[in-house]
Amino acid sequence: MPAPSSFHSHADGRGSRDVFVNGIKIENVIWCDTDAGICVYAPRPIKAKRPERDTVYTRRLRGAVKVFATGGYFNNAPSGQRMGE
Repeated sequence: MPAPSSFHSHADGRGSRDVFVNGIKIENVIWCDTDAGICVYAPRPIKAKRPERDTVYTRRLRGAVKVFATGGYFNNAPSGQRMGE
């Protein structure tokens, strides 16, 4: 299991982030691991996998993964406080 600081997912409660793989910004990231250099995202338009239809079609990228906090609301912040306020 990777260290908590290297693994990022959309619902881990650490706020919104921008993810870059080899210097290119990736949208719709589901999860990424900066130590392993892996990023899993859902390309647009978002499609359901066939024949299951209960999972989303994803792509996996490998390379130099960098994650930057962009602000937003934190789940554990008092009274919905924004980052930097």
